[in-house]
Amino acid sequence: MIKQIIILSSLWLSSLAASAQEAVAIGGGSYASFPPAVKGWTQHGHGGDHSTWMQTRELNINENRSMADGKRRPIPTNDWWTGLLVNEFSDGLGLWTYPQEVKTLRGGIYVNYPSYWIESGEEMKSHTNVLVGGKNFTAASCIVDDWHDWDVEVVMKDNSGKRQMRATLVQGMPFTWIETTGIRPQVTFSETPVFETASGSIIEGNEITGGRVVAKVGNDLYGIFFDPEVTASADGGQLTLNTTQKTYVIISLLKTASDLETYSVYAYSKPVNTAISWKYNEATAKVTGNFHIDAVNLRSPGSDAPVMEGFLPHHYRNNDIAGLNINDDMWYRTPRGKMKMGLSASGTSHDFSYDMQFTGMLPYYAPPADSTGNGSHRFDPRVMRMLMNDYASRGTFGGDTYWGGKGLTQMALNMTFAYELGDREAFVQSRNSLKKALVNWLTYTPGESDFFFARYPRWGALVGMNTSYDSDTFNDHHFHYGYFTYAGALLCMFDDDFRDKYGPMLTQVVKDYANWDRSDSSYPFFRTFSPWFGHSFAGGMGDGANDNGNGEESSSEAMQSWGGLYLLGVALDNKEMRDAGIFGYCTASRAV
Repeated sequence: MIKQIIILSSLWLSSLAASAQEAVAIGGGSYASFPPAVKGWTQHGHGGDHSTWMQTRELNINENRSMADGKRRPIPTNDWWTGLLVNEFSDGLGLWTYPQEVKTLRGGIYVNYPSYWIESGEEMKSHTNVLVGGKNFTAASCIVDDWHDWDVEVVMKDNSGKRQMRATLVQGMPFTWIETTGIRPQVTFSETPVFETASGSIIEGNEITGGRVVAKVGNDLYGIFFDPEVTASADGGQLTLNTTQKTYVIISLLKTASDLETYSVYAYSKPVNTAISWKYNEATAKVTGNFHIDAVNLRSPGSDAPVMEGFLPHHYRNNDIAGLNINDDMWYRTPRGKMKMGLSASGTSHDFSYDMQFTGMLPYYAPPADSTGNGSHRFDPRVMRMLMNDYASRGTFGGDTYWGGKGLTQMALNMTFAYELGDREAFVQSRNSLKKALVNWLTYTPGESDFFFARYPRWGALVGMNTSYDSDTFNDHHFHYGYFTYAGALLCMFDDDFRDKYGPMLTQVVKDYANWDRSDSSYPFFRTFSPWFGHSFAGGMGDGANDNGNGEESSSEAMQSWGGLYLLGVALDNKEMRDAGIFGYCTASRAV
């Protein structure tokens, strides 16, 4: 089988070799249809190029998932769960769904109850945990089978392929749903629990009926929900369901034992879709964000499936939060502050919305005022002109998308400084230098080896050459491309020819990290942005074996990527791009 994969991969690459050097025209610009072979097969070491390897490397995801129009769904990267793409089992990889931290292990689904800060104050840890597995079940594979805006489904199978577990993880929900086929589900606790019942559940000897029970483990309380038609047996540190038929176990984190009854209204509602949307009102300068959730009732298929969704401080603080339906008495401690729970009404389709005020944005700095004071740092126009002219003539551009992007933005700003101060010569020189560099990046000529973008057909992506900081594995795309976006937006404001010819290609670069158009299957929806967390993630394939999960790394560069998106939308008169920039900018600024 391995030999067959290698042969097929080689044939696939050979078939692309001819087309790899083709230029795909986008307006006056273009990109390479595939990363040129000159980039090689480097597979190891920070700083090497992995662009060819990325087209064939083994991934733990269902690549055949399709969109509504039947087109193959692009592979997502840079999310809270995308470390699973290359880490089949997340022994050291924290999947923070909030309030839980979840791991996928060969023995099953492991749920932590983060409850205290370590002494340094750097992270939250758990005193206790539970493992949902099965008698004699050992997973041989773990595949991401489906995903949406803030949920993911993983499927774990044993070697036979007949026994499996499907786990649904959703950010902001105090539940983890595990559905099993062909195994006898077993919940193992880190300490011997004390079981408590609520209305409708009964403990007789070691038998539990009623479909729900509280397990007190140390000082932590877990709600265990299961099919009321199934009995469970308690034995020491384990709880075993007495069936091998298709069934389910739901693990919840509780604050009091009485929560079991309240949570039972929502526990059986498994989300099957999560989707963010937004709308900008020009008259009020307010942008409304809406969290949409579709759910199914595991206990009573076809019945109402009300949901409980948590919201972080950036959602509810100083916002119009009427649409979040928050219950102030229901909350959890998280690394991001107090997470308050919003409760939906009946039905299977639910919406939670809130408003944010947009205060506008200056595209570049206003000119400094001339000062006649005697201070040592007073503004001197002569010095400023000297500095501007010096940079206009000697400013350079780096050879990769990060340092090259920084050079673009610096020259763009120098252009605006000269414009504001009326220095025509420095303005023209800066503009021409910037335009030449950007046009070089936004066009591809077969045979060239740097200063261009290449299409990643498998992933639905554009990768700039040369890469840096592992951008070939999607690290930091919003940082790198945010410089291109901002610099390009400024040039579009001063150069109609550039705007008309290269605006379409700039749009492709932007869509790689911030595709707002769900109907565009060329790129994943909001690649780097986590709409529920409210910020972006830097690690393309996660952040390595890190219990703290993926990281943002640079909030300032992420903010620049949103500012650039907004300004480019304004410059291109693209209101959909503009409004996506406003939504991302407002959300991320609050989260930061």
